[in-house]
Amino acid sequence: MTPSLLALMLAQALPVAAQPATGTAAPQPTLPSEALITVTAPALPGRVLTPVVGLSGEALLDRQPRSVGDALRGLPGVSVRSNSRGETVARVRGSDERQTLVFLDGAPLAVPWDGRVDIGLLPAGLIGGLAVHKGAGAIEYGANAVAGVVDLTTRTRGGVGVAQAGPFGLTNLSAAGVVPLGGLSLTLAAAHQAQSAVPIARRSALPFNQPTGQPDPDRRLNSDLNATSLFAGLGGQIGALDWRASVLTIDARRGVAPEADRGTARFWRTPDWSLTQAQIALELPLQLPLGSATARAVAWRQWFGQEIQAFTDASYSALRSRELNDDDTLGGRFTFSHAAGPATLRWSLSGQTSDHNQTDIANPPNIQLAALRYRQTLASGGVEADMPLGSARLTLGLGLDRATNPRTGDRPAQPPRQAGTFSAALALQPAEGVSLTLSGGRRNRFASLRELFGEAQGRFLPNPALLPERAWLADAELSWRPPGFTLTLTPFWQRVDGSIGQ
Repeated sequence: MTPSLLALMLAQALPVAAQPATGTAAPQPTLPSEALITVTAPALPGRVLTPVVGLSGEALLDRQPRSVGDALRGLPGVSVRSNSRGETVARVRGSDERQTLVFLDGAPLAVPWDGRVDIGLLPAGLIGGLAVHKGAGAIEYGANAVAGVVDLTTRTRGGVGVAQAGPFGLTNLSAAGVVPLGGLSLTLAAAHQAQSAVPIARRSALPFNQPTGQPDPDRRLNSDLNATSLFAGLGGQIGALDWRASVLTIDARRGVAPEADRGTARFWRTPDWSLTQAQIALELPLQLPLGSATARAVAWRQWFGQEIQAFTDASYSALRSRELNDDDTLGGRFTFSHAAGPATLRWSLSGQTSDHNQTDIANPPNIQLAALRYRQTLASGGVEADMPLGSARLTLGLGLDRATNPRTGDRPAQPPRQAGTFSAALALQPAEGVSLTLSGGRRNRFASLRELFGEAQGRFLPNPALLPERAWLADAELSWRPPGFTLTLTPFWQRVDGSIGQ
């Protein structure tokens, strides 16, 4: 492992598909090497992972995306769209947007109040590779990763600079580089993106809230964006201990295009949107009497704030109300893997607590209500076992997820909720050049604070007694690799019980 490993120093640059030991099944299909860095659930010898697609750093450079949202477009089984709040969100296999978690160097980026993050504001220039894990993902991902995971890793080597300009005020400036500092490695990245409006491809698709009298009818109403981001990471080694510390900050302001399919839409602007996330990670190999082991830990702190301005109509001239949000999240994860006879055991414990402070201001007469405070705590623990079965490989997982809401603002108190999680994945080699991976299990998602206590024009319909969503998932990935090409077939099945979103 090199000292400059930016991906939390939690794992070496190993393939997403685990490499087999002598005499075991052939490896699962792999991606270009740089995309294989995945730090939240590292690929390890003997481990069987669910289906994965991704992009290497070279592929990202060829695409020249402005944001992570642009980079994900076109990947098999992944869709990217803008929701009614103007946020760009990813959906894996058609799942709900809150069922797909986004991780940056091993730490979740989702804003806990809403259970998601705007990937359109995450600059692509600092990303060295990305992987999208589908199905019943690894135990390390914890609660709420029920349908898929977008695992982002920041740049580990080299540098890149991009300057783009286009119609409708489109601007994209991005630069990133890795600088060696003796025994340390420093990564710096900066990006700025802006646009005055989103172009309209077909006006007939906007039956509402697109005035015909505006100067340029080809511009989507109230869809401007201006965002700047900075990233810095520093890592190195102290003896056998690898460490990495990093911080990402994004400041943005934007309009939220009103819904085009209804007359009673929200007319919002967000003049202030800011997210800062700091994290530190450690990896320490150990030599125990029974064999080698590895301890990994990551801790993160996230600050998020935004102001939402609500107007009375599509003229955006009369302010109706303002909403001020202030979020503070603290979390961590610890994993410990070790040999146990022919098997490898991997223990994982993760948790985070989030505070959301909300102040509503009515205009007129500019009356500020008392701030409401909400808190949610998530915790997950479990164990996975990798074991050989003749020429095959098997990975089994078992865990427990728990959520509590000790502060509920002015809303009724909520009881703690918990649910078990389990999974199994089997890798086989039926014939030369052919590999088959069967996987399945159950994952859980707890209602976000906004779903529990927010108001969204009646669009959230809580399930009975606010039990967590339970997603049942199954995959069968068959790959054939004759010389010169690879053919992969991946039928899948998923069912969600107790769906929370409408």
